[in-house]
Amino acid sequence: MTIKFKRLGGTKEEPYCIEIQGYWPDATMILIHLEKLNGVQVLSKASTAMTDDVQIEFLYKGYPFIITSPFSYLWISAHSTDVPEPIFEEVVEYVRNYKSIWPHQLIAGLLRHLKLPRWKR
Repeated sequence: MTIKFKRLGGTKEEPYCIEIQGYWPDATMILIHLEKLNGVQVLSKASTAMTDDVQIEFLYKGYPFIITSPFSYLWISAHSTDVPEPIFEEVVEYVRNYKSIWPHQLIAGLLRHLKLPRWKR
């Protein structure tokens, strides 16, 4: 499955950002897929069921990234000015080539994520 993206303008704090176009896969599925990428370390995951808001912080090759859902779509952003664009593009390319998650992977991922801090700052 190929995911479509829209490149968003960055900010000083988050220089690179993409929006996943569409509502599927959701943040949990993206996170479980990202965990298979060598060099990813998930730091925290927080979500609010009533609003579908999510915030996931992770490192890739030591660089900070964040997944949020500020306007119902998912945004993946480089969470520091130190993140080189080629590193950001590696994450985007990996997500672009999303592989479907099997039910047992989803259950294992959900259980694994219960142990994560709600916020990592």
